[in-house]
Amino acid sequence: MFQRKRKRKAEKLAVAAGSAMEEGDIETAVGLADAATKAYDRSGKAWFIHAQVMQLAGQYEAALESYATAKTCEPDKAALAIYNQGKVYEELQQWDQAIKAFDTVVELDPEDTDAWVNRGVALAELDRHLEAIASYDRALKLSPGDVDAWANKGNSLQVAGRYDDAVACYTAAINIDPENLAGHYGLCESLYHQEQYEESVDFAKNALKLDPTLAPAWVFKAIALSQQGHNRHALEAIEKAAALEPESPETWNNRGEILGLLNRLDEAEKSFERALDLDEKYAAGWFGIARIRCFRGAHEAALDCFDDYFRLAPETDALMPAAKAAYKLCRDTLEARELEKPDSEK
Repeated sequence: MFQRKRKRKAEKLAVAAGSAMEEGDIETAVGLADAATKAYDRSGKAWFIHAQVMQLAGQYEAALESYATAKTCEPDKAALAIYNQGKVYEELQQWDQAIKAFDTVVELDPEDTDAWVNRGVALAELDRHLEAIASYDRALKLSPGDVDAWANKGNSLQVAGRYDDAVACYTAAINIDPENLAGHYGLCESLYHQEQYEESVDFAKNALKLDPTLAPAWVFKAIALSQQGHNRHALEAIEKAAALEPESPETWNNRGEILGLLNRLDEAEKSFERALDLDEKYAAGWFGIARIRCFRGAHEAALDCFDDYFRLAPETDALMPAAKAAYKLCRDTLEARELEKPDSEK
């Protein structure tokens, strides 16, 4: 009788903790959750709620321990406890541990769609995209209407350069949920890579209607507009991106490219410099400055910047062919000017 009273008290406290958590009162939720597990330390329900509260409070180690205790108290809910541990590992970006957790879940319950999806997400974070795609496929076999599985599969296909397949996945996602942000943004990016710039802009606009703070959508809107020659509108979009993500070297580099196309070279150079201030190993920034200095006749300074680009960029970099051509032109121009000088100036 006494044990039952303690259990009821603990679970009542745990429910109150859950209510406080839903209302955003984390401090109260933590206090009630702690009190619940002290009142009766063998209630799986109390430990589950305690773990959820700790997770929301950012106390991840405590959350992992509480889920482990919940699993011991309620072995029939082991898969749920381990799944939630996997989600904690995701928040900690401990992807190997997350994969192990989701592997265990799908061994216990091969029909757990969410576990297959989250397993795919963790694999993708480690660039194991073929395995991730296989995991999403397992989820979709179980639940063909799973929007997250479609969108995440699209992400992995896109990274693999399979843009047609990625477009099909993102399209499936927004057919199921017309307001799926990942689907609209994914289409914006994949269509850009397929050089379908007008369509890319359309889906960027869709994504931004759903989330006006999504900086990458502003970036793709900008560069897709620029590819169509709409550089003034492109500049407006890239300024939005820079305001939202001022610490992104890629955004400042794209801003420099657009300003260069508008012949605003001083501002362009400063934008490239800002990118390099944020990351001095950002190769594209060196290429941008090199072209401006070469255009202005500062060929020696330009060649130094080209050297930095070649030192940092892999041979497979998309800019490499253009960089080699620009470098040769800059070097040849400098050599020709040296030959034109009177002997007294050499």
